[in-house]
Amino acid sequence: TGEKYVAFQDSGNAFKATVKKYNATTTTWEVVGVAGFSDWQANYVKLAFHPTTHEPYVAFEDFSNPSNEATVMRFNGSTWVVVGTTGFTASQVQQLDLVFDPSTNEPYVTYRDFSVGNKVSVMKFNGTSWVQVGSTGLSVGVAGYPTIAFNPTTDEPYIAFSDGGIGSGKASVMRFNGSSWTQVGTAGFSSDASYFINIAFNASTSEPYVAYANGSTNFQATVKKFNGSSWISVG
Repeated sequence: TGEKYVAFQDSGNAFKATVKKYNATTTTWEVVGVAGFSDWQANYVKLAFHPTTHEPYVAFEDFSNPSNEATVMRFNGSTWVVVGTTGFTASQVQQLDLVFDPSTNEPYVTYRDFSVGNKVSVMKFNGTSWVQVGSTGLSVGVAGYPTIAFNPTTDEPYIAFSDGGIGSGKASVMRFNGSSWTQVGTAGFSSDASYFINIAFNASTSEPYVAYANGSTNFQATVKKFNGSSWISVG
């Protein structure tokens, strides 16, 4: 429909999840379903659309369910419903991200996984249940700001994150080749600690790009891309 949607933690509704969309006719933001639809406080709310049904999905840290695990919900046109089960992760999550596999339409969630020392892990919903994608605890140390995207050519999921086990939290990228997670280029390729990481692919070249706040340059924005052999600065 081309409509703009925003998902957020709603302080006006006990810090639960709310989604709104912009009505261009009335020039107002309208609640999608009901405001504060999650059972508990929702932290790190992420929004993505199903590739074929176009239903909005949200992923979040489900506060006190029972120990801050991840929950994903979707809007079926009339109400918000849980995808799989609530609190499907092994333990508490933080800083999670949500994306869809463009070929299978399966939702993937990456997150900082408390059950393995706050390292990064990935799960997907296979239509019946949430299952682990490869091994858990993929980073060397504590992971920060994990984000996920799919290579448009190979359909492989890539994750980017800051790795507290490399330097003071340098940026790393890994990809899942169908059986295991492997490093993309050099682990910890940023010059210093990296913050607020995001990953996306060039649609024509399929090169992964990573943007982050660079700790060695007063937290200014830096972008790098992987050219097939190494991570190089963009501009």
